[in-house]
Amino acid sequence: MIKKEFVLVHGAAHGAWCWEEVAARLRARGHHVVAPELPGHGRRAHERSRASVASYAAAVLDAMALEGVSRGIVVGHSMGGIVIPKVAEVAPARVAHLVFLAGVVLPDGGSMFEVHLSPSTRDLMAAMARGGGNGTIPFPAAFAWSRWMNDLPPGHPVVQAALPLLTPQPLRPFVERVDMKGFYAVSVPRTYIRCLKDVAVRPDRAAEYARCLGVKPVDLDVAHPSSAYYSRTAMARPGGWRGVQPPRGRAQWAPLVPSAARSAAFGRVGDGAGPTGAAPCDRPRPLHSTMARE
Repeated sequence: MIKKEFVLVHGAAHGAWCWEEVAARLRARGHHVVAPELPGHGRRAHERSRASVASYAAAVLDAMALEGVSRGIVVGHSMGGIVIPKVAEVAPARVAHLVFLAGVVLPDGGSMFEVHLSPSTRDLMAAMARGGGNGTIPFPAAFAWSRWMNDLPPGHPVVQAALPLLTPQPLRPFVERVDMKGFYAVSVPRTYIRCLKDVAVRPDRAAEYARCLGVKPVDLDVAHPSSAYYSRTAMARPGGWRGVQPPRGRAQWAPLVPSAARSAAFGRVGDGAGPTGAAPCDRPRPLHSTMARE
């Protein structure tokens, strides 16, 4: 087996911890895995004032340089989808392939707030950020469960293990407009993985994001994925995540994420393995309250 380099970028309110299960599976196969912690998240939650799309990308690039990544398969989950294009733009020679795992994809000059969130969700998040007083969105447990873990019962041990690890999401990366012209001019292969039961990045919106990248999505019949729901439980239970019995959808996706990413690297994902470049994406149609939510 040819050994590969994987760089795993987490999404909103999460941290590097959410990749532990996937990283362990890849390392067991001999691959080199880097899971950066973004400023304002996880162990770097105290750095919330530094959080921006640029500082997120810089954190990923710094981790890649520190770990000696020379041709990485860079995976961005959810909000991570707005980060990995800037990584490819700054250091295209270090990026072998981009994998957008239920990731948000911006047009040039777009922001996550205006492109991905409905007006009602924007208003709710802005109000939560104002209420917190420090420029972060403190997602209530019920809100986080309904967006990211809703295929599990609220009292499930996997949910109970994951919720305390979430940190308030800095608002700035959600609202700042991102210059994407450089990314859309870069020649880097890319794959989009769409999750058909996702309510955070809904399938219709995910299809538009894949179109922005010039690819057809690779579909998984799962909800919004996060390895967090297994990894922390695995640390507390003998036998790892197999000691927890989640619904069928969660049980299926965990092995598939590294498989999909590996397949992208070897060009075995069919139409989902996209061209090395794509025309700049048009600004997606306006969202309504029933559309995609992060």
